[in-house]
Amino acid sequence: MFYPDSYHINEAELVAVEEDDAVEDIDFILRPGGRISGSVVPQEGGFFPPNSINAEFSLVEGDPFAVLMGFLLETARDYTSPPFPESEYLVRFRPEGEDLHLPVYAGGAITPENAEPVQIIAEVILEHVDAALPLGGGISGTVTGDGNPLDQVVVLALIPAPGGSP
Repeated sequence: MFYPDSYHINEAELVAVEEDDAVEDIDFILRPGGRISGSVVPQEGGFFPPNSINAEFSLVEGDPFAVLMGFLLETARDYTSPPFPESEYLVRFRPEGEDLHLPVYAGGAITPENAEPVQIIAEVILEHVDAALPLGGGISGTVTGDGNPLDQVVVLALIPAPGGSP
């Protein structure tokens, strides 16, 4: 919760606190959250290892890449989330580390524009929030300068943004 009564930091009010000064009457009403459960698997079959998939929650209205909260799935094939504030979210499942599976939104969309919102309701577990993560591609090769391999070169692969530029 954020003061005075919001689940989202962008709606919070700042409380000025002076050194050696107590601020009183900062009261909260804690509300129960809701949960999601489901399964996240590789699209080609099998299972992900424990603690290898992140679930990221962002607001439907706003920047879909501004992750408000998330959690690491202990067991991706049969997970239940911790409680989250009642609201409508985009939920994206993303592999940890160097895994080549693509991040996918609940319902299977790759992009936030096509993602199906997930409604979190207090004291309810929304079941079957599932995803199958497809394999992405990889890049390999040698970067050279004057015909000789270069050391410590970073290669970035960018997806074009709407309008054509990365």
